[in-house]
This record gives sequence, structure tokens and C-alpha cells, in this order.
Amino acid sequence: MRNIVMLAATVVCFASCSGWDGDSKKSFHSSCVESMRGIGKTEAEAKSACDCRLELVMKKYPSVEEALENMDKIASDPEIAACK
Repeated sequence: MRNIVMLAATVVCFASCSGWDGDSKKSFHSSCVESMRGIGKTEAEAKSACDCRLELVMKKYPSVEEALENMDKIASDPEIAACK
């Protein structure tokens, strides 16, 4: 659950952006990896899970604004939470 909260917080950081440009994706991924490492995941495990999460969030929410509007859905999405 903590990872989902961190994921949500990361998406909030992109409130002024539209779409998912390279910087948005890189920042999202870096924050996600840092969060996952903070709960004891290896670098490889964290990168794998965060690659998955980023892809799913971008697929479900094509813009950062859409992701922000659906934070509750992202936080409770079992598909996103299942990323390993």
C-alpha cells in the first residue's frame, strides 16, 4: 500500500504537465524506484516493478491530468499493485 501512496504522490508532482513526456516518465520512474528501494526491494526488483507501473498508468491514463483525476483508482488498482 505504501508503494501505491508513493506512486500517487509522484503523479501529483506532474500536475503542471500534459501528456507523459520523457521528463515526466523519468521522474515518475525514479521516484517509484526510490520508494521501492525504501521498502527493501533490490534495484532490479524496483526497476522491474516501476517499469510495469509506469506502463500501466500511462496506458490507463494517457495524460498526467487524467492520472491526477483518478488517483483513488490508481491507489486501489489491483493490476498496478500486482506489478513485481
